[in-house]
Amino acid sequence: MSSQSRLLFVLGLAAGAACLTWSPPPAQAYVEAPYSLGQIMNESTGAICVMRVEQVDREKNLIIYRKVRDLKGKHPTEIIKHNIGRGGFNPREWQYPMAWAEVGKTAVFFHNGGASETCIGTYWYQAYAGGEWWNMSHGEPFLLRSFAGNIDKLIAAVADMQAGKEVVVPCMVDGNKDDLHLRRAKIQRLRASLKLGNYNAKRDFVGWGGEDFVRINSMPGFTHMSGLARVDPEAQAISALDIDGDGKPDLCLVGASKIALLQNGGEALTELNLPNGSGCRAAVWADYNGDGLPDLLLATATGPKLYTNLQLLVAARTRLQPDLRRLDRPRRRRPARHPSRQRLPRPAPVSQRRARPGEAGRHQARRLALLRPVLQQGRQRFQHRVPAGEGNQLPGQIPGQGRNGGRLARGQGLP
Repeated sequence: MSSQSRLLFVLGLAAGAACLTWSPPPAQAYVEAPYSLGQIMNESTGAICVMRVEQVDREKNLIIYRKVRDLKGKHPTEIIKHNIGRGGFNPREWQYPMAWAEVGKTAVFFHNGGASETCIGTYWYQAYAGGEWWNMSHGEPFLLRSFAGNIDKLIAAVADMQAGKEVVVPCMVDGNKDDLHLRRAKIQRLRASLKLGNYNAKRDFVGWGGEDFVRINSMPGFTHMSGLARVDPEAQAISALDIDGDGKPDLCLVGASKIALLQNGGEALTELNLPNGSGCRAAVWADYNGDGLPDLLLATATGPKLYTNLQLLVAARTRLQPDLRRLDRPRRRRPARHPSRQRLPRPAPVSQRRARPGEAGRHQARRLALLRPVLQQGRQRFQHRVPAGEGNQLPGQIPGQGRNGGRLARGQGLP
């Protein structure tokens, strides 16, 4: 054999050995095939655990969690570090988790030891193990077909499923992929259990909506009820007002250490982030800059904080940002309102007149309302609550009673 032939033979053996020993890196792609929640749990052979945000680095896009409890198996470490970076196929895939991340928030972590899926409520992202860090590869918007809702509801559902029970969970509808990417797909409720190991929306369909508002049949005058976020200890007050102009009143729950701003979506309440909102003693709404949108003033331990309401027309949502400008600037001219958004005349206080039958729900049969029963001539009627002794109260403020948590009912007055 010539020297040239021997060289080609040796190179061929080396190439063959390299092909046998080389292993491809983990494939990074969306989970496009629909997964049921039971299927995700069955494939999470490493562990499923609840974790809480302890630190956030917004310059390097790092989130450090602490394990709260195991739901399946046992995750080996108490600290779970996620390097969000700027991965993914679109910037929003890392922007969603970083916009969500705040100390104290909770997520659910599913993994098989090497690959993981993290649910933060209304978004999922995938990360791979790499030493002490789990490195995000991309977002998983299509897993919103498996679950899309309140993280506490997911925790309870996973625990019940692990115990062999069947549950009902909110999910986004399969169909238009852009709607899933932008988290705007319609919400449906599907049955889920470990036995329902494949996705079949027709088989598992229960109803439409996330059921944050639960239908009640045993309470005359009301149709739905919803649990509210907790702001205890030292819960202080509730302020209610339509902050985004959609005709549905939104809520601001006030506690000494936490503020919960809840946007009313009709079938669900979405908690919005409030920058630097660590807690306060009181909250009032008023349109200080004349743009037609209510702004938020908080009385905090470090002094008053004013938040300007900026309505983002493209995203069809509202965000609030602190406004540090002086309040004595000239008022801008209020823009003309569209006829469909003209304000209704403000009724006289109920303390000065008798409530008309059905007045609480006359304009919107299914709007949220804080009501109280009033006995009048042996019949029960419902009137808007007017706190006593609050003559200088700004619109939208309802002082609280210091109770932990709360529930909200909606409906209309009895004839």
